[in-house]
Amino acid sequence: MPTLRYIIYAATLASLILLSGCDNATRDLESEITHTPKDSTPVISDPSPDDGSSDNNSSLVPITTPPANDNNETNSTVKVDAKNAYKLALTLSKSKYQQYEIGILHYSLKELYTDAPLENNIIRKIVFHVDDNRYCKFVDYTGKETTQLILDSENNQMRSENDIRIKMSDHSGTTQISVTATVVLPDNSTRELYNTIPLVVMKNKTASITVNPYGTKWVSSGENAGLFVEKYVFHVVDKYGNKAKDGTYLQIGVVNDPKLYTLGYASQADADKIPPQPNNVTGTLKRDKVFTVDAPPSSPISLLQNTSIDNEDSVVILPNKNKNDPTYLGGWDIQNITGDRTATLVDDYTGNPAQPDAYGVDDNITIGDVSGLTFVIGDEDRYNPCSKTLANAAFYFPDGAKVKDGLVYAELRYQPYMVGKTVFVYANAVVDGERVGIAREIHLKWEGLAPQTASC
Repeated sequence: MPTLRYIIYAATLASLILLSGCDNATRDLESEITHTPKDSTPVISDPSPDDGSSDNNSSLVPITTPPANDNNETNSTVKVDAKNAYKLALTLSKSKYQQYEIGILHYSLKELYTDAPLENNIIRKIVFHVDDNRYCKFVDYTGKETTQLILDSENNQMRSENDIRIKMSDHSGTTQISVTATVVLPDNSTRELYNTIPLVVMKNKTASITVNPYGTKWVSSGENAGLFVEKYVFHVVDKYGNKAKDGTYLQIGVVNDPKLYTLGYASQADADKIPPQPNNVTGTLKRDKVFTVDAPPSSPISLLQNTSIDNEDSVVILPNKNKNDPTYLGGWDIQNITGDRTATLVDDYTGNPAQPDAYGVDDNITIGDVSGLTFVIGDEDRYNPCSKTLANAAFYFPDGAKVKDGLVYAELRYQPYMVGKTVFVYANAVVDGERVGIAREIHLKWEGLAPQTASC
């Protein structure tokens, strides 16, 4: 039978082993982990000290950086104080922001093991600080912008969990937001919990589309015998330069014989085209699906009197030196003609917004008009006076009109009469919730084949 001395010795040894294990567990918990989006690598920082002091020098050390895109919906860090069983978590609503955007920083102070919010009365103060105020500012509960935001009982904003609004600036770069929370412990001493989270601000960018023809052939047999086929590749990227998501639909079209056109294209009118329009004709895109033709009052231009323009036509906005934003370039289908110089479009123009206020309130936001636009109006057909019929140019999609690996392949098919003619190719897409487009003038040609003119 074991002696009393042996029992005491065994109990003491077991206690030492248990305490040693708990100490190691505490050290393991004293770490800071950033939760990045699925399929990306977590970001881990150096462990914080376990002596109860505030670790104000800890920094996030990325192992890898995932590609920038709007799938990075959360960027979070968690700071654990295992000794006192508290944790401070920070979450940004996404990892990268555009200029003037309103970011949301969510913070939460909770008990480590129960995940219950800390009582508000034990939170003494929370200080939010941005390392470089060129990139963003905090917005307090009065709407004031500040580089350091302090929440305490005096301003009655003490909460264990809340959202803080951040207004991005017009500078591109990376900075860091730090949060220090002062908590009262059961012995009435205080402990500072410190956490940081990185912030990336990019100057305003949009998704974009490029269009490139890369070869023409004449088809001698089969269902397309007698037609010319010009191959195209459309490249589609998001606002961060990544390939657009697979499955993104691309609306591609062509205006064959413009019925109305603007500065820069009057001199290129074919011999069988309507007389050139005045060179000072431009267009304006407005809210509520409105497009207007802008010309001097003395100009004879009238969309109502030009009865060949109808809802089968499209307005194609082409880039010029001053107006070349992808948000309004490309094709806009006409719904109906509503005035001498006004057309109602199928889709609404929602670009060029006024900036929201500090809280993102958009009650008074108006969408700015875009004027001075270069445009053509027409459809896929043109009259062939030689055969007294229509000559058509239309796109065909061998693999469909949806993006795959950032690309869409298409074929423009047209009759021999079209060689030497000018057409206007356009493409539109909705990428990351934003409409973007492109348009380009194309001169159809075939080596050894002379263009046909109106003199038959």
